[in-house]
Amino acid sequence: MSKFLNIALISLLVVLAIACKREDPAWNSDLSAPLLKGQLTIYDLISDSLIVANSDSSVTFVYNKKIYSAGLDTLLQIPDTTLPKTVTLSSISLGTRVISQDITLGQVARGAGPPFGSVILSSHGQNFVLPPFDNLSAGAVEVDANSLFQTATFKSGNLELKIKNGFPVDIEEVHLTLSNKTSGTIVIQDTIPLIVSGQEFVENYPLAGKTVEGTLIAAITNINSPGSNGNPVPIDTNDALEITLTASALQVQSATAIFPAQNLVDTKEDIAYDIPDAELTSMILAEGTIKMTVASTIQDSVYINYEIPEAKKGGRSLVIRRVIPPAPAGDTVYLSEDVDVRGYRVDLRGQDGTKYNTFYNTFVVSIDSTGKLASLSLDDSIYVFYGLVNVVPEYVEGYLGQKQFEVGPEQIKFDFFDQVASGQLEFEDVHMELQFDNTVGADGEIQVNTVSFQNPPSTSLLQSPLLESPINIPRATDGPLEAGNKTLELSKSNSNLPEALKIIPKEVTYSLDVELNPNGNVSGHKDFLYRTSEIAVIMGLQIPLDYSATRLTLQDTLELNLTEEEAIGNIQEATLNLEAENMFPMDIGLTFYLLESFTGQVIDSIFTAPGNVINAATNFQPDGKIRNPVQTMVQAKLDQAQIMNLQRSDKVLVKAILHTPFSNKVKVYDHYTLDMILTTDFTYRIVNK
Repeated sequence: MSKFLNIALISLLVVLAIACKREDPAWNSDLSAPLLKGQLTIYDLISDSLIVANSDSSVTFVYNKKIYSAGLDTLLQIPDTTLPKTVTLSSISLGTRVISQDITLGQVARGAGPPFGSVILSSHGQNFVLPPFDNLSAGAVEVDANSLFQTATFKSGNLELKIKNGFPVDIEEVHLTLSNKTSGTIVIQDTIPLIVSGQEFVENYPLAGKTVEGTLIAAITNINSPGSNGNPVPIDTNDALEITLTASALQVQSATAIFPAQNLVDTKEDIAYDIPDAELTSMILAEGTIKMTVASTIQDSVYINYEIPEAKKGGRSLVIRRVIPPAPAGDTVYLSEDVDVRGYRVDLRGQDGTKYNTFYNTFVVSIDSTGKLASLSLDDSIYVFYGLVNVVPEYVEGYLGQKQFEVGPEQIKFDFFDQVASGQLEFEDVHMELQFDNTVGADGEIQVNTVSFQNPPSTSLLQSPLLESPINIPRATDGPLEAGNKTLELSKSNSNLPEALKIIPKEVTYSLDVELNPNGNVSGHKDFLYRTSEIAVIMGLQIPLDYSATRLTLQDTLELNLTEEEAIGNIQEATLNLEAENMFPMDIGLTFYLLESFTGQVIDSIFTAPGNVINAATNFQPDGKIRNPVQTMVQAKLDQAQIMNLQRSDKVLVKAILHTPFSNKVKVYDHYTLDMILTTDFTYRIVNK
């Protein structure tokens, strides 16, 4: 009805908006104007999508509405996985550092001077009997470690001293001192009782709390020997005491050094999702982000390498490599990045392939050996925060778990009778299909607890033996995806459906118990779920238009757009004439209610039912059809007050009351029409100015 009422109302307002300007004097003029000629069919009264024409030309209303859906967000949620780590310099090693220095027999001889030193030097290359000697000194020898570090204060560490005696005789009571050249502080000091010729002396000295400079002084201030015991020995002034300093397990408090390549963080681990009941083996990401935040005070380049080896896209593993530049002294550098990982297929069986809901990842934070000095202290640190977040799968595979959901009571709008304001409908027959569709690769089961219809204050409960038992819904199959489904057909033979719909419901309330995989893991971890998968309940109504209506009221609200106030003020009277030829077996009463612009309240009416009624066609043929229309003239007379109220209105509420004046139910056919001619008679006062 709303299409016809729109046309009629707009046509009326066009006439009311006519403005003619004349010179005085004023006079009244009676005018008549045709407005429209049109035809309405059943397809104009009800949306085409809700109508099916049967083979006998009778009409059936068809309505489908999804009343429940459980999709990916209900059946499965992938939580975020984030891991924070902080690394300080105490975790950074200077590695193992080795410094070698030789003190030759020639150096000792030159330091001793004549006569002993001269004899040794002159005997080079000869066999000679060395007499006992004592209190010889090798002097101070500079040990250069600047290529390794300039200075380092150690939190812990070990310095190994190894002296190999390359002299041809044993040495005794060797006094050794290792000190910093600049500060003069002693690093180690010891007296070695005996080093047999050709043998080694080894001793370890702790470095905790000591500061070591890059330039050291090694001094051997006393060397004693029993000589060769009267036996000639070969003299080679190049023979040496081979001194080797090996610093290891060095943890520094602070240092200016060339740091070796090393991993500050080296994490290789399985990350397990907490997904109750489910045991997933793989997923393809529709959405997902690797979130990474790094803050570093280290005055050296820091290298980040994150990898999920079994997350692959185009045959390549997911690898993220970044470099954090050196931090300025006393400052911090930052990296914050989100990496889109959509499209990756992630294996969820862990590193050894036997787990579920688990992906293997590696995270390595390292510094490289650049050969350049860098200053670091115990206060320096690097903070890393990384993880896979905001995951939405495009597809998952595995066992989705055995899950139960209690749904409702939930109420949804039932808009099939949306334009019906009041009245009663009685149908000869009505069918409802409750269709249960399953595009999830897992079995489902639904128990329908209640389905009720509401049109406040009325409520009706849908009852049927078919709703008393759980409904098993088979799983979907893949390749290509085909839904599993089950359909319940309700009618007057197995339910109270026709009686329940008498109240012309506006809402539907339902409650369900839904279970996924009621029989457990019957697929052997071959369940699947697409992002678009769902378990859905669809309500379908098929209503043959074979009914009786008692004051069935349809209503709609239309917009007004009035201008030309002066022209409206000059209209004295107006009458709207509707000549109708009706083949529908129903009376149609019309009323227009004007709604005030600011309050929305009804301030006037134009048509007033039941006086203005388009009469129903009653001349049924033997086959039950109507072929000749009934003619009706309907008029709506507007006075000046009604015309002025049009100026105060911006909307009109249109009500059409339908009534079948028969004791039996009537059937509507698609050849039924309502033909209309609309004309207007009005008196217009013309004022010359």
